[in-house]
Amino acid sequence: MLALLLSLPASAQSPPHSLTIHVTDPAGAPVAGARVAAALRDDRLLVVRVSDTTGNARFETVSPGTYVVDVDAPGFATAARTIAVRADTPPITISLNVAAVVEHVVVTGAGHLQTASEVSKAVTVVDAGEIAARNEFSVADALRTVPGATVQQLGGPGSFTSVKLRGLREQDTAFLIDGVRFRDAAAPQGDATAFVGELFIANLDRIEVLRGSGSSLYGSHAIGGAVNLITASGSGRPTAGVSAEAGGLGFSRVTAHTAGGALGDRATFSLGAGHTRTLRGVDGDDDARNTSVQGRGSVLLGASARATVRVYGSNALSSINESPAAIGPLPATGFVQAEPGTFAPSANDPDNVRASHFVSMLMLFEQRPSSAFGYTVSFHRLGTDRRFRDGPLGVSAFEPVTQTSSRFKATIDTLDARADREWSTRQTTRVAYEFERERYVSESLPVNRALAWNADIIQDSHAASVHHEVRCDALQVAGSLRAQRFALKDVALVPAERAPFAAASFASPPSALTADISATRLFARTGTKLRAHAGNAYRAPAMFERAGVSFGSRGYSVFGDPGSEPERSISVDAGVDQTLSRGRALVSATWFHTRLTRVISFQSIDRTTDPFGRSSGYRSADGRTARGVELSTRLQPTRTLQVSVAYTFADAPPPAGGRDGLPRASAISAHQFSTLVTHILGPLQLSFELEAAGDHYVTLFDPVSFGSRAYRFAGVTKGDLAGSYRIPMRRAGIRLFGTVENVFDRRYFVQGFRTAGRTVRGGLAVAF
Repeated sequence: MLALLLSLPASAQSPPHSLTIHVTDPAGAPVAGARVAAALRDDRLLVVRVSDTTGNARFETVSPGTYVVDVDAPGFATAARTIAVRADTPPITISLNVAAVVEHVVVTGAGHLQTASEVSKAVTVVDAGEIAARNEFSVADALRTVPGATVQQLGGPGSFTSVKLRGLREQDTAFLIDGVRFRDAAAPQGDATAFVGELFIANLDRIEVLRGSGSSLYGSHAIGGAVNLITASGSGRPTAGVSAEAGGLGFSRVTAHTAGGALGDRATFSLGAGHTRTLRGVDGDDDARNTSVQGRGSVLLGASARATVRVYGSNALSSINESPAAIGPLPATGFVQAEPGTFAPSANDPDNVRASHFVSMLMLFEQRPSSAFGYTVSFHRLGTDRRFRDGPLGVSAFEPVTQTSSRFKATIDTLDARADREWSTRQTTRVAYEFERERYVSESLPVNRALAWNADIIQDSHAASVHHEVRCDALQVAGSLRAQRFALKDVALVPAERAPFAAASFASPPSALTADISATRLFARTGTKLRAHAGNAYRAPAMFERAGVSFGSRGYSVFGDPGSEPERSISVDAGVDQTLSRGRALVSATWFHTRLTRVISFQSIDRTTDPFGRSSGYRSADGRTARGVELSTRLQPTRTLQVSVAYTFADAPPPAGGRDGLPRASAISAHQFSTLVTHILGPLQLSFELEAAGDHYVTLFDPVSFGSRAYRFAGVTKGDLAGSYRIPMRRAGIRLFGTVENVFDRRYFVQGFRTAGRTVRGGLAVAF
């Protein structure tokens, strides 16, 4: 296949061309100041220009090929088009509608740029404009209005946060940064959840959420879908901005941002940084701080090549509270209604602290020798580090008698090479090869120092994939196939005599083969789009699931199983997108069904038959199902008013064989609803967000009787109000903004953890 992709005639080596986009309003008048973003269909990064007073945005020295162009201007609906650039391509006119639902260019659905009409999977976009209107500073909070997404934060800012899709588990959601996997190889499930609460926004262009299996494109963990963070790009005259805000819970945040281009935008850059601090938190002693840096720079090399470097890093410190506990006596069957006196909420633990940081660095080289062929080579290094310290000052029955510590550190190096061949305007093939090396390091200092031991494990993997698309006017079909092989390289357990496992007991996980097919049919006359998507997915066993232990006041407990096998799943979904009222409304409905065929679950074990003498730990088991519907509506009644509504029903029964009385999968609400209303009144912008979720169940442990039982926590309705006021100036712009979170002051618990009541914060931003 690679030979076919490379078999290009010498005449195909085309010289560079230029592309001019002419932006007009519905009457044909030019629109100045429009943001015009363009990229080759297979590029990961957009190039941005701003239209001049004649409405023209010009892209110099572009390679020939098929481009996806996205145009956005204040007071107009966003428009997206696919354009073939050749030697004689004339200026392209794109007319913007005054009031219509925003069209987004997306990359996550197929691994390359697509317009909304081309997307054959369920994809939702949260762009920078919406994030700013809602005054969100974390990725997790920005995802709360996405259909099918469950976002749960166990406390205030900086606390543990999870994102679940379609009634599945948090480890079934893959996180990506610019299309590259982001995960903590040292986390219990090897996913990104340990750092989701620390993904703060400093330089993002948008967030794309793919719902449905994505392992054939993105590998491990994309069982329920993928969340892709797209960093912002720069162009044109350099700009900069700073902001500061403060409010309840002892909250404060400062940010700085700059972006621009040089040498006629042959070199571009974008950089943002922010520092967030919460002094008091929910219980008055939940100190949390986060410093985030996000940036990227690109340089054009000749007529058809580009080199890019992107960095995303975070350094955080947060307080950890006690876990909620059951209060006995517990019933022998059924569940307990969570009411005062039936459980102990999360109590303060003054000497339990987590310090963590991560750095994701991507180096990317792209070249398009001709309009029909292009290739990309990239190297990604991801380093994660989490340190936990605990002492005797907490109130639980299991506090250590002296200071203890543990550290989980990981690095993931990924080398990726991919190429695409456009056989015609109707067919494109893409192939890719990926080499990944992950390293897991765990270090512990327990109460009994004589029991301490450390693990250092290295594993390689090789993956090859192929993706083919057929585009027949209104019908589009895409298929993907990905094969991955794992190879355990080194296992170091030091000192070996203290470790519960022998290095020889570790083996390479079985290979993974995933396939995916999707299709969309567009009926232009009625504005109807039908789509369907089916595929299988997997999750490779995490190192902790294979070698994990927990140190306590009585020694340590072995949890891992060196022979853990990958998790596997099959999913299917089908939906319809209907455009109404000349583009002013978009109604979507999706049915989904996912079957977790094999999972790694934490179970009670008979220590007399377990080869490692475990009483509880990780074992492979049959999984469960999750099925339901997602309904959403986006409305643009006027130029200044936007409304979005989403509802999700998820039927997620618990795994078979559960003994804790869970009538539904843990921490899953059967019903979820959200609405977002944004209104612009001249320089004033107002946004109201309402989020409602039904009840959920979690298992709580009783430290007195050592029993456990499912608890039912009531549903919640929460509203947030945000506003901003812009003051234009000659060389700068000032924006005053404020937010009232939980405006109705609802008191509720998430999995037994306390949450904040009504909280007010406000600030000032200056752009120049």
